Amino acid sequence: MANMIIKPAADGNLLIQDRAGGAVLSTSTSGATIASNVTGIPAAGVTGVLPAAVTGGSGLTALGTVASGTLGSGVTFPSGCVIGGAMLERFNVTSHINSTSTSFVDSGVWGSYTPIKSSSVTRLKIHFHVGFTQAQNYLTYHTCGMDSSNSTTYASATNLDNTTYMHRNIATADRTYHSTWDFIQTTSGRVSANFPSSITSYSAGTPYYFRLYYKVASGGNFYFAHVGTQLAFWIEEIML
Repeated sequence: MANMIIKPAADGNLLIQDRAGGAVLSTSTSGATIASNVTGIPAAGVTGVLPAAVTGGSGLTALGTVASGTLGSGVTFPSGCVIGGAMLERFNVTSHINSTSTSFVDSGVWGSYTPIKSSSVTRLKIHFHVGFTQAQNYLTYHTCGMDSSNSTTYASATNLDNTTYMHRNIATADRTYHSTWDFIQTTSGRVSANFPSSITSYSAGTPYYFRLYYKVASGGNFYFAHVGTQLAFWIEEIML
């Protein structure tokens, strides 16, 4: 059966109007326009990609919970929104993590994270928590390194502590310790930039390695994580 074609004259357009004379559908030389006040189009029958000019409204919010799919890289998140992160390590300590070294040694606590966006639009916050650490009245230090390779050797250029005293502890009693470090590319207001000297910016899609190191200042045995406790090491990526 042949198709029925409705086609305007070469110098005209096809107009379909409602009873009040308003245009419902109009054609031009190429393409057609549906009036903005057309309602009742079933969502199940709509296919294709929404054009860039589409904005939010009751129609979009009525979608409810979106149960599947992936947000595209062009989605804009508000400042302070956590857009990514990872639990790098979390375990119960079954043998002491301790040392008498006066140089930074590898704690064995590490992990890798691949940022979703670059450091021009996000910052990284690294957390470490240990339930039982013991300095035995000696001055001790610990810090976090960020590197582009998975090295177990401490290097000052990868240190996320850009201060003289870093994270230090001197105590006669046992302690619970929570430490944080930040990667912030640019100073803004009251928030100062902070990054290791070897990595002044990070890129989306590139993996980076984070590792904890510790030492004693001049003597003693530093129980960085005492047997029988638990520790956790995690990272968050936050919109600027």
